[in-house]
Parts: sequence; C-alpha cells; structure tokens
Amino acid sequence: MKRLIALAAAVSGLPFASHAMPTPVPTEVWADTTQVQSLDMAPNAERIAMLMRRERGADHEILIFDTDDIKGSLKAIEAEGLTPLNLAWVNDDYLVINFLLETEEMGRPVNFRRTASYNVETEEWTSLIKTTNRPNPRDPMDQFMGNLGIGQVVSTLRDDPNHVLVSHTEKAGGAPNYYRTNVKNGSRKQTLRGGGRFSSFTFDREGNARGATEYDAANNRVVTYARKSNDDEWKEIGALNASERDSFGLLGFYDESKPHIATVSATVPGGNNTAIYDVNLNTGERELVFAIEGYDVNSVLTSPRLSDGSKIVGYSYGDKEGNQRYYLDAELNALHQGLSQAFPDRFVRIQRVSDDGSTVLAYTFGPQ
Repeated sequence: MKRLIALAAAVSGLPFASHAMPTPVPTEVWADTTQVQSLDMAPNAERIAMLMRRERGADHEILIFDTDDIKGSLKAIEAEGLTPLNLAWVNDDYLVINFLLETEEMGRPVNFRRTASYNVETEEWTSLIKTTNRPNPRDPMDQFMGNLGIGQVVSTLRDDPNHVLVSHTEKAGGAPNYYRTNVKNGSRKQTLRGGGRFSSFTFDREGNARGATEYDAANNRVVTYARKSNDDEWKEIGALNASERDSFGLLGFYDESKPHIATVSATVPGGNNTAIYDVNLNTGERELVFAIEGYDVNSVLTSPRLSDGSKIVGYSYGDKEGNQRYYLDAELNALHQGLSQAFPDRFVRIQRVSDDGSTVLAYTFGPQ
C-alpha cells in the first residue's frame, strides 16, 4: 500500500490540520498568501523540503523534515542575507535553491539572483556560480557585479542527479552563459555561450539547448526554432505575430527516443483555444496530441517520479471551474481523483512520487 503525505494550505487566516487518504501523514501550515511554495520530496522519500511563511507577512523560510517524524525533525535552514525563491531535490542528499540578494549600488536598491546547493547530511552550502571575469574598474555596476554576477538553476537534469544547468550572467547588461554544474563541489563546464541571435532557450532533459526564440523586427514577430541535437541546424517551427491573436509556445522535448519531436502549445487552426501538438522536425508537420473543445490546454504534466525523467503523464487545462489536470497514467489518475474527492473545492496537485513508487507527496490549496 502506498504511503500518502498530504500537505494542505488554506487562505482563511487560521491554522488547520490536513485531511487525508489512504494512509496519510498529516501536517499543519499557517495561512497567508502563497504561504507554502516549492514543496518537494527527496527521491528516496526520507525527507521533504519546502519554502514556507510561519507567520503572516513574514519572508519564506527553508524548512526540512523527515517524512516519518514531521514535527520532531522540522528545522529551518538559514541563508543569511538571501531570500529563497524556489528549491528542488536533485538527489537524496542535495537540494538546489535559487535566491534573491537584495542590496544597494550607489544608493539605490539592486536585486541579484544567486544559486547554491545544500548537503542535508553535512549541512554545508556550495555556491553554484563563481567569478570568471575581471570587472571594468571604470564601470561601477560591472565592478559591483564582478564578484559573482547573476545566476540561477534553470534545469535539474533528471538523468544526472549530480549536476544541474545554471544560467550565469557574468557582465552587467550581458547575456547569460550556461554551465553544467556539479552540486557537490561547484565545478562546471560551459555548455552554451549567450549573446548571439537568440533571446531565450529551451533545454532538453540532458541540458542541451534544443529550442530558441528570436525577435524578427522586420515583421514584428517572435520566432521559435528547434533542433534535434547540438550538431543540427535550427529550424523554424512557429511564431507569435503582433498583428494576430494566435498563441504559440515551445513546451519542450519529452521523448528521448524521438529527438525529432518538439511538443508545442498553439491555437487550434480556425479556433480560439490552444491545444498540444507534436512538431516533426524532419518534415515540419504538426500533429494534434491533446485538445478539449472550448477550453485552453495549458501544458503537459511530466512524471512526479524523478527516475521517470521527462515522461509525459498528462495535461493541464482551464475550464469554467478553474485549472484542471487530466492524467494519461491510470494509477496517477485514480490517485488524483481520490484526492479531489477527499479535498472537495480545493486544487489538488500530486507533487512528487518516490523512486520506488511507495510514497506520494500531494499538496492542496483553496478556501477553508
């Protein structure tokens, strides 16, 4: 029988205990706007980490606890001078956390992104960005940024639990470079240099830049490109035109056995709603994958089990009642339906499943 850990959050201002099914481990949180965020469970299901406000109006704290002793093991992890933005487990021992550094430059407030890993066994921090440039002493901002620059984890690389992909802006006003970075010691290797024709990138599960966007000033549109590998040429697969209301966006590359398939969200031809399509990079053909008549399909749902990589297990869409989830996976669908019945009138999210499939972490929020 699966173990279910159900964490519930309210918006009413009063603390309350979570309800549960089938064999829950209850816990309490305090109500505030987005009081719990970045909830995640280690792959072996021994620990849970999250960002949480413990009182109204307070900053989010990093909290970690054991799944078999929530109240007895709960502890806050200090990151002095930094505001945590989000976190994720990359393996059983390491968390990666993106921060905001709030400081001043020449008397005005400045915010920088920072990122680090945390070893829960040794309780040691490792910076995942480091200085690689020598700042210009004539440029105050460049001098100020030269210590570390701006950096954040953009992908946890599910196939490699010891590395993450880090975006690092190393010069003021410059484009970010991308590094494959070791979470244990901070060593890194550059995988992509920024500053070229593209303004943003989409990465596959191995951290390769497989999608990119470019602004076409002559036609006032944003063009999306994709490629099968780093050795292939970029191919245009869609665009957003300022003069049209159609929607288009590259979601990702989810099937490693089919590198020629890019999954996108786009407006249904002749319609007003978005659907999910697969684009064949060999032929340019677009195949409808999932649509709901009269409603927008927003995105794909990847497996909550880290060992599944980027496997698609369902889709999210919006209807008259709000955000909904449709699962292709029968077991996840049954679990989601059971949770939805146990928590009526609340949004339910299956956050994480342990690698052995025995433990499920679910999160619900909505009105008390």
